Amino acid sequence: ATVAGVAAAVVSSGGGNNNTVAREATTIVSSCGLVNPTVRPARVSFWMEGFSQAFDERESLLLESLLIEAYNNITVGDGCSDKFLRELDGAKLVDQVVLPANDVNNSIVETTFETVLFCDGCPEDNPMFGDFADNEVFRRNLRQDSLPRRLETLESFQFFQDFIQVVMVGVKELSDDEQISDGFIQMAKGYITENNDDENGSGNGSGGGSGQGGSNGGNGGGSTGG
Repeated sequence: ATVAGVAAAVVSSGGGNNNTVAREATTIVSSCGLVNPTVRPARVSFWMEGFSQAFDERESLLLESLLIEAYNNITVGDGCSDKFLRELDGAKLVDQVVLPANDVNNSIVETTFETVLFCDGCPEDNPMFGDFADNEVFRRNLRQDSLPRRLETLESFQFFQDFIQVVMVGVKELSDDEQISDGFIQMAKGYITENNDDENGSGNGSGGGSGQGGSNGGNGGGSTGG
């Protein structure tokens, strides 16, 4: 994305202090050619199994860059084929929770990223992965007190699964190259928090995935098993 700005200019009208200040104008142009696109916040979380300590500032920056690159490789890198012309403009690691290893489970670092997204009319509640057609499927099934039997048939679920896989490969490479802590095993879980969820994070994700064939998550309360 590019930002074109017009600096404020002071124009003298002759005498005294009667100066006219031209208003600053800023135009945002996305990589897919959207001029002043819709800008939406989003929130995505990952449970990274195998890490035993929180990421430091340098490692956090690497992970933030990885998320942006992974997302945009899918939406922008594929010839801007996404129906909403989505582009991730920023990501910030805002929360980390270390879950120590025990007799049953490996250690996990639960990470949460806040992102900023450019798009053209994407859903407000789930701008990164949502699709209006998928949302209607969930609303219809919830009214009938049931959930779709196969979430993977929904476009938003597949999009999120693709994203998780790309992120997982990137994290594994960073870990193997010792650019971040070593020991990464898999993505134990991935989920999004919708923008209309409460502050306690009660929202459910568009899906989930792991490096060992399992999956967790759901949209609107659904879940799948690998």
